[in-house]
Amino acid sequence: MTAAGAGPGGSVVTLVEGSTFCASAVTGNLERDGWQGLFVADTRVLSCWSLMVEGKPVEPLTVLEEGEPYHATFVGRACPRRGVADSTLLVLRSRYVGEGMREDVVLRNFGPER
Repeated sequence: MTAAGAGPGGSVVTLVEGSTFCASAVTGNLERDGWQGLFVADTRVLSCWSLMVEGKPVEPLTVLEEGEPYHATFVGRACPRRGVADSTLLVLRSRYVGEGMREDVVLRNFGPER
């Protein structure tokens, strides 16, 4: 994984395996308008990919390098519920690139509500 300060809105996270790479924001999202996307053999095959929880974007916390250039985990949290200062829902997005892209999403609820 590489991270650089290029691109609109902050850092870029790039995952690479062979001739496949995915360039995204630190949120893990691929925004439709611009430079981000999943590229296979020099062709952009995916230009928009986003995750929302209850209709709201996930707040990014960090990106974990997993020791391989083709895998990273984006860690975020859902927006806090109305009247609550902190979110109790952690969002983990593990992304892998190769002959395409796979993303595993795990939600961890640390609150008493369902």
